[in-house]
Amino acid sequence: MKSSKSYLWVIFLMMALQFAHAQDSTSLSANDFRKKLKEVINNPDLYNDAFAKLRSALVNKNNFLNDFDLKFKTFQTEGLPPSLGFEYKYDNSWTKVSKEAKFARTFSIDLNGNVAFKHEHNPNDFLESKANYSFDWFVGGHIDKNTNADVDSLELIDSLIIENQGKPAEAVLREKRREYVSMSNMFYLGLNAKASYESNQTFTQQQFAPGLLVNLGFKAWDRHSDARWLNIPDYPFALLRLITGSSKDFMPSRASFPSVLLGIDHVIPTDDALRKAVLTDMKAFERFRFEAAFKTEAAVLDKQVIWFSANYRWFRELGASKAIREADLAGYSYFTCNLASSNGFFVSYTHGRLPFDVKANSTYGLGFVYNLGTWK
Repeated sequence: MKSSKSYLWVIFLMMALQFAHAQDSTSLSANDFRKKLKEVINNPDLYNDAFAKLRSALVNKNNFLNDFDLKFKTFQTEGLPPSLGFEYKYDNSWTKVSKEAKFARTFSIDLNGNVAFKHEHNPNDFLESKANYSFDWFVGGHIDKNTNADVDSLELIDSLIIENQGKPAEAVLREKRREYVSMSNMFYLGLNAKASYESNQTFTQQQFAPGLLVNLGFKAWDRHSDARWLNIPDYPFALLRLITGSSKDFMPSRASFPSVLLGIDHVIPTDDALRKAVLTDMKAFERFRFEAAFKTEAAVLDKQVIWFSANYRWFRELGASKAIREADLAGYSYFTCNLASSNGFFVSYTHGRLPFDVKANSTYGLGFVYNLGTWK
């Protein structure tokens, strides 16, 4: 208890110091004082900094925090005033891979959502707590075995790299070495059984959604294959990497192909005012869901890696009644994209609505975030 009080005093002291820094040399009126204090309290960077220091003190005592991330941010939605809140994520998994590395079994726990301090201003009012068991198959992705002559060449190159450390020839030799290490393209297929609890932040709307899902992915590891040119979503970023000097050539990424997840959820509503207003009962229903995710390196600027990520989710109730369709509760779509640097700066945009949302919103975000754990 004593330790917790100490951390609270640290946070309070940081608020006081930031407020003092924000003041002019002249005296402030009572209204100015309240205005300045409000600006400090509503600054998400203040809370991110405080909680980053708090986590640093606790992380060695509680490994749970290694997989838990919390970032304070300002919600800026069309037609609504800015609102302070936070985004949380806990993502942990346990994987067992076969000796041949052809399949893997994974159990994972994923908790994520957005919470606004004024809940009516939350544009992404959807919290999901999910447990997932997956069985994944891998085809390809193995390293081709070198001939004896290749092994001799590699040993010679390795010795030359040591002799030329720090010299321009080192980069040329390392590029030459990569020509002897060849992997095949990789496909993967995953079958997932999951159980999730979904709600809004006030828990006035809740539902349980077990389901069966399939996820698909591809990596173009083979250097001699033209498969990388099929990564069309990466074309704009390949051009950006070329323009910024992050890459010498226009080359789509071999690793950043979009991944896809689709399947059926069996949704059991337990408390949903929107459905109650339309239906006389709260029967369970089947829901089709589709998700696509994409992440790639956009550029490297001033030694900071800029990442672009995007996610699209689409939900559709199967066999929805006429009343549900007319109330526009049968389907939901949601898109989000994010530019984030390795030092924490981010720009984000979201559009659409998730289950429990009454209407679609467009939301913008800009700021600097402290990552409290391993969340990328």
